[in-house]
Amino acid sequence: MPKNFFHNSKLSDQNLYIKNPHKINYSNQNMVVDINKLLNRVKINEKKEKEQKFILLGYALLVLGLMGIFILFIK
Repeated sequence: MPKNFFHNSKLSDQNLYIKNPHKINYSNQNMVVDINKLLNRVKINEKKEKEQKFILLGYALLVLGLMGIFILFIK
């Protein structure tokens, strides 16, 4: 299926055949999922997000404090 198309004002002839199509493998295996592991993972992720928010808040307060001190010394 050759196609002609323009790219950056240049005519390009390209063969658009797929050489290796992707194969999708479906398996009918029933997987056992431990709900406690999933819930623990969610709790750990929430804890990490809270820590990141506190770190960001700390940096913001540090910058504001340093700016305030800098302004006081300029006056």
